[in-house]
Amino acid sequence: MARILVVDDEQNTVHVLALILEQEGYEVLKATDGLQAMEAITHHAPDLVLTDVLMPVMDGYALYKKLKESPETAHLPVVVMSAHGAMVDTFEAVGVDRFLEKPVEKQLLLTTIEALLRSARPYCPRRVQRILVAGTYPEILDHMAECAQHLGCEVIRAATAADVLRKSLDFKESILVIDVQMEQGVSSADVIRSVRLLPEFQSIPILLYSYYRVADLGATDVRHRLLKIHQVQRDCMAAGATRYLDRYHPVVFKTALESVLARLR
Repeated sequence: MARILVVDDEQNTVHVLALILEQEGYEVLKATDGLQAMEAITHHAPDLVLTDVLMPVMDGYALYKKLKESPETAHLPVVVMSAHGAMVDTFEAVGVDRFLEKPVEKQLLLTTIEALLRSARPYCPRRVQRILVAGTYPEILDHMAECAQHLGCEVIRAATAADVLRKSLDFKESILVIDVQMEQGVSSADVIRSVRLLPEFQSIPILLYSYYRVADLGATDVRHRLLKIHQVQRDCMAAGATRYLDRYHPVVFKTALESVLARLR
Protein backbone atom coordinates (compact mmCIF):
# COMPACT_ATOMS: atom_id res chain seq x y z
CA MET A 1 0.00 0.00 0.00
CA ALA A 2 1.08 3.58 -0.60
CA ARG A 3 3.09 5.63 1.87
CA ILE A 4 1.64 9.03 2.81
CA LEU A 5 3.39 11.88 4.60
CA VAL A 6 1.11 13.96 6.87
CA VAL A 7 2.50 17.41 7.68
CA ASP A 8 0.78 19.54 10.34
CA ASP A 9 1.88 21.28 13.55
CA GLU A 10 -1.41 20.35 15.27
CA GLN A 11 -0.76 16.97 16.87
CA ASN A 12 -4.44 16.13 17.19
CA THR A 13 -4.96 16.72 13.46
CA VAL A 14 -1.99 14.49 12.63
CA HIS A 15 -3.32 11.77 14.93
CA VAL A 16 -6.82 11.83 13.40
CA LEU A 17 -5.55 11.85 9.82
CA ALA A 18 -3.07 9.06 10.53
CA LEU A 19 -5.82 6.95 12.11
CA ILE A 20 -8.09 7.40 9.07
CA LEU A 21 -5.33 6.58 6.61
CA GLU A 22 -3.98 3.60 8.56
CA GLN A 23 -7.48 2.13 8.76
CA GLU A 24 -7.49 2.20 4.95
CA GLY A 25 -4.18 0.35 4.86
CA TYR A 26 -1.85 3.26 4.09
CA GLU A 27 1.57 3.56 5.69
CA VAL A 28 1.77 6.97 7.39
CA LEU A 29 4.79 9.22 7.96
CA LYS A 30 4.47 12.31 10.16
CA ALA A 31 6.08 15.76 10.25
CA THR A 32 5.24 18.96 12.14
CA ASP A 33 6.64 21.48 9.63
CA GLY A 34 8.01 21.77 6.11
CA LEU A 35 11.62 21.23 7.12
CA GLN A 36 10.84 17.92 8.83
CA ALA A 37 8.75 17.03 5.81
CA MET A 38 11.69 17.56 3.44
CA GLU A 39 13.83 15.27 5.61
CA ALA A 40 11.14 12.58 5.60
CA ILE A 41 10.76 12.86 1.83
CA THR A 42 14.53 12.51 1.35
CA HIS A 43 14.87 9.45 3.57
CA HIS A 44 11.54 7.64 3.18
CA ALA A 45 10.22 8.55 -0.32
CA PRO A 46 6.47 8.87 0.33
CA ASP A 47 3.98 8.46 -2.51
CA LEU A 48 1.90 11.50 -1.54
CA VAL A 49 2.17 14.52 0.77
CA LEU A 50 -0.79 15.79 2.79
CA THR A 51 0.13 19.16 4.27
CA ASP A 52 -1.28 22.03 6.28
CA VAL A 53 -0.44 25.62 5.25
CA LEU A 54 0.26 27.61 8.43
CA MET A 55 3.20 25.96 10.21
CA PRO A 56 6.43 27.11 11.87
CA VAL A 57 9.95 26.86 10.34
CA MET A 58 8.67 26.14 6.81
CA ASP A 59 5.00 26.57 5.94
CA GLY A 60 2.96 24.53 3.48
CA TYR A 61 3.27 27.05 0.67
CA ALA A 62 7.08 27.07 0.88
CA LEU A 63 7.10 23.27 1.10
CA TYR A 64 4.92 22.96 -2.00
CA LYS A 65 7.09 25.33 -4.04
CA LYS A 66 10.28 23.58 -2.96
CA LEU A 67 8.90 20.19 -3.96
CA LYS A 68 7.66 21.33 -7.35
CA GLU A 69 10.86 23.23 -8.18
CA SER A 70 13.04 20.13 -7.72
CA PRO A 71 13.19 17.55 -10.55
CA GLU A 72 13.51 14.80 -7.93
CA THR A 73 10.20 15.65 -6.22
CA ALA A 74 8.18 17.54 -8.85
CA HIS A 75 6.18 14.39 -9.62
CA LEU A 76 5.10 13.93 -5.99
CA PRO A 77 1.34 14.57 -5.53
CA VAL A 78 0.62 17.22 -2.88
CA VAL A 79 -2.73 17.74 -1.16
CA VAL A 80 -2.90 21.07 0.67
CA MET A 81 -5.27 21.51 3.62
CA SER A 82 -6.27 24.79 5.24
CA ALA A 83 -9.01 26.24 7.41
CA HIS A 84 -8.74 29.39 5.28
CA GLY A 85 -10.78 28.67 2.18
CA ALA A 86 -9.76 31.97 0.62
CA MET A 87 -6.25 30.55 0.16
CA VAL A 88 -7.46 28.20 -2.55
CA ASP A 89 -6.89 30.87 -5.22
CA THR A 90 -3.26 31.21 -4.16
CA PHE A 91 -2.58 27.51 -4.50
CA GLU A 92 -4.59 27.07 -7.68
CA ALA A 93 -2.47 29.83 -9.22
CA VAL A 94 0.67 27.70 -8.75
CA GLY A 95 -1.05 24.50 -9.90
CA VAL A 96 -1.59 22.60 -6.64
CA ASP A 97 -2.76 19.01 -7.15
CA ARG A 98 -5.66 19.35 -4.72
CA PHE A 99 -6.77 21.88 -2.08
CA LEU A 100 -9.05 20.72 0.75
CA GLU A 101 -10.66 23.03 3.26
CA LYS A 102 -10.49 22.05 6.95
CA PRO A 103 -12.13 20.28 8.59
CA VAL A 104 -11.68 17.75 5.80
CA GLU A 105 -14.51 15.30 5.21
CA LYS A 106 -13.25 11.72 5.48
CA GLN A 107 -14.72 10.42 2.24
CA LEU A 108 -13.53 13.46 0.28
CA LEU A 109 -10.03 13.00 1.71
CA LEU A 110 -9.88 9.31 0.80
CA THR A 111 -11.25 9.67 -2.72
CA THR A 112 -8.90 12.59 -3.39
CA ILE A 113 -5.88 10.60 -2.25
CA GLU A 114 -6.95 7.51 -4.17
CA ALA A 115 -7.40 9.46 -7.41
CA LEU A 116 -4.02 11.17 -7.11
CA LEU A 117 -2.22 7.95 -6.34
CA ARG A 118 -3.75 6.18 -9.30
CA SER A 119 -2.61 8.67 -11.88
CA ALA A 120 0.51 10.80 -12.05
CA ARG A 121 -1.05 12.70 -14.94
CA PRO A 122 -4.63 13.75 -15.83
CA TYR A 123 -6.83 10.83 -16.83
CA CYS A 124 -7.23 10.29 -20.56
CA PRO A 125 -9.39 7.28 -21.43
CA ARG A 126 -8.20 4.93 -24.13
CA ARG A 127 -11.75 4.14 -25.16
CA VAL A 128 -15.14 5.67 -24.53
CA GLN A 129 -16.81 4.29 -21.43
CA ARG A 130 -20.57 4.29 -21.15
CA ILE A 131 -22.15 5.50 -17.91
CA LEU A 132 -25.74 5.42 -16.77
CA VAL A 133 -26.56 7.98 -14.07
CA ALA A 134 -29.83 7.58 -12.21
CA GLY A 135 -31.66 9.71 -9.67
CA THR A 136 -34.65 11.90 -8.96
CA TYR A 137 -32.90 15.30 -8.93
CA PRO A 138 -32.32 16.59 -12.51
CA GLU A 139 -29.73 19.14 -11.41
CA ILE A 140 -27.56 16.40 -9.89
CA LEU A 141 -27.84 14.25 -13.01
CA ASP A 142 -26.76 17.33 -15.00
CA HIS A 143 -23.66 17.73 -12.81
CA MET A 144 -22.72 14.07 -13.06
CA ALA A 145 -23.30 13.96 -16.80
CA GLU A 146 -21.17 17.05 -17.38
CA CYS A 147 -18.34 15.61 -15.28
CA ALA A 148 -18.46 12.22 -17.02
CA GLN A 149 -18.57 13.80 -20.48
CA HIS A 150 -15.59 15.98 -19.59
CA LEU A 151 -13.70 12.74 -18.86
CA GLY A 152 -14.60 11.44 -22.30
CA CYS A 153 -17.55 9.23 -21.35
CA GLU A 154 -20.85 8.63 -23.08
CA VAL A 155 -23.74 9.27 -20.67
CA ILE A 156 -27.38 8.29 -20.45
CA ARG A 157 -29.78 9.23 -17.66
CA ALA A 158 -32.57 7.43 -15.85
CA ALA A 159 -35.16 9.03 -13.58
CA THR A 160 -36.86 5.90 -12.21
CA ALA A 161 -35.85 2.39 -11.22
CA ALA A 162 -37.78 1.01 -14.18
CA ASP A 163 -35.79 3.30 -16.48
CA VAL A 164 -32.55 1.91 -15.04
CA LEU A 165 -33.52 -1.66 -15.86
CA ARG A 166 -34.83 -0.85 -19.34
CA LYS A 167 -31.96 1.42 -20.37
CA SER A 168 -29.34 -0.94 -18.96
CA LEU A 169 -30.49 -3.60 -21.40
CA ASP A 170 -30.47 -1.16 -24.33
CA PHE A 171 -27.41 0.89 -23.46
CA LYS A 172 -25.11 -1.81 -22.00
CA GLU A 173 -23.12 0.68 -19.93
CA SER A 174 -19.72 0.12 -18.33
CA ILE A 175 -20.57 1.97 -15.09
CA LEU A 176 -23.83 2.50 -13.21
CA VAL A 177 -24.31 5.44 -10.83
CA ILE A 178 -27.54 5.30 -8.84
CA ASP A 179 -29.26 7.17 -6.03
CA VAL A 180 -29.74 4.86 -3.04
CA GLN A 181 -33.30 6.13 -2.69
CA MET A 182 -35.04 6.15 -6.04
CA GLU A 183 -38.46 7.58 -5.30
CA GLN A 184 -40.71 5.72 -7.70
CA GLY A 185 -41.51 2.05 -8.10
CA VAL A 186 -38.86 -0.59 -7.45
CA SER A 187 -36.24 0.10 -4.77
CA SER A 188 -32.63 0.83 -5.68
CA ALA A 189 -31.53 -2.39 -3.98
CA ASP A 190 -33.93 -4.42 -6.14
CA VAL A 191 -32.65 -2.65 -9.25
CA ILE A 192 -29.05 -3.53 -8.37
CA ARG A 193 -30.01 -7.10 -7.59
CA SER A 194 -31.78 -7.42 -10.95
CA VAL A 195 -28.89 -5.85 -12.86
CA ARG A 196 -26.41 -8.23 -11.24
CA LEU A 197 -28.42 -11.20 -12.51
CA LEU A 198 -27.54 -10.26 -16.08
CA PRO A 199 -24.25 -11.93 -17.14
CA GLU A 200 -22.87 -8.81 -18.83
CA PHE A 201 -23.42 -6.72 -15.68
CA GLN A 202 -22.11 -9.05 -12.99
CA SER A 203 -18.79 -7.24 -12.64
CA ILE A 204 -19.43 -3.64 -13.70
CA PRO A 205 -18.82 -0.91 -11.07
CA ILE A 206 -22.03 0.31 -9.43
CA LEU A 207 -21.55 3.57 -7.52
CA LEU A 208 -24.14 4.75 -5.01
CA TYR A 209 -24.88 8.27 -3.83
CA SER A 210 -27.57 10.07 -1.88
CA TYR A 211 -28.91 13.58 -2.17
CA TYR A 212 -31.31 16.01 -0.56
CA ARG A 213 -31.78 19.73 -0.91
CA VAL A 214 -30.83 21.60 2.25
CA ALA A 215 -33.80 23.90 1.70
CA ASP A 216 -36.11 20.87 1.91
CA LEU A 217 -34.90 19.59 5.27
CA GLY A 218 -38.00 20.93 6.99
CA ALA A 219 -40.28 18.74 4.88
CA THR A 220 -41.63 15.63 6.59
CA ASP A 221 -40.99 13.32 3.64
CA VAL A 222 -37.35 14.45 3.38
CA ARG A 223 -36.76 13.86 7.10
CA HIS A 224 -38.34 10.43 6.73
CA ARG A 225 -36.01 9.59 3.83
CA LEU A 226 -32.96 10.68 5.81
CA LEU A 227 -33.92 8.41 8.71
CA LYS A 228 -33.89 5.43 6.34
CA ILE A 229 -30.81 6.32 4.33
CA HIS A 230 -28.32 4.17 6.25
CA GLN A 231 -30.53 1.10 5.97
CA VAL A 232 -31.17 1.51 2.24
CA GLN A 233 -27.44 2.08 1.70
CA ARG A 234 -26.69 -1.23 3.46
CA ASP A 235 -29.39 -2.95 1.40
CA CYS A 236 -27.87 -1.64 -1.83
CA MET A 237 -24.36 -2.73 -0.88
CA ALA A 238 -25.67 -6.17 0.05
CA ALA A 239 -27.43 -6.35 -3.32
CA GLY A 240 -24.13 -5.92 -5.16
CA ALA A 241 -23.20 -2.23 -5.30
CA THR A 242 -19.49 -1.44 -5.44
CA ARG A 243 -19.16 1.74 -3.41
CA TYR A 244 -21.22 4.36 -1.55
CA LEU A 245 -20.12 7.98 -2.08
CA ASP A 246 -22.39 9.53 0.57
CA ARG A 247 -24.31 12.76 -0.17
CA TYR A 248 -23.46 13.95 -3.68
CA HIS A 249 -20.39 16.17 -3.81
CA PRO A 250 -18.91 17.17 -7.21
CA VAL A 251 -15.28 16.65 -6.14
CA VAL A 252 -15.95 13.29 -4.46
CA PHE A 253 -17.86 12.11 -7.53
CA LYS A 254 -15.15 13.26 -9.95
CA THR A 255 -12.30 11.64 -8.05
CA ALA A 256 -14.26 8.39 -7.57
CA LEU A 257 -15.14 8.30 -11.27
CA GLU A 258 -11.52 8.96 -12.25
CA SER A 259 -10.49 6.05 -10.05
CA VAL A 260 -13.03 3.69 -11.62
CA LEU A 261 -12.11 4.77 -15.15
CA ALA A 262 -8.42 4.24 -14.44
CA ARG A 263 -9.15 0.62 -13.50
CA LEU A 264 -11.19 0.10 -16.66
CA ARG A 265 -8.43 1.30 -19.00
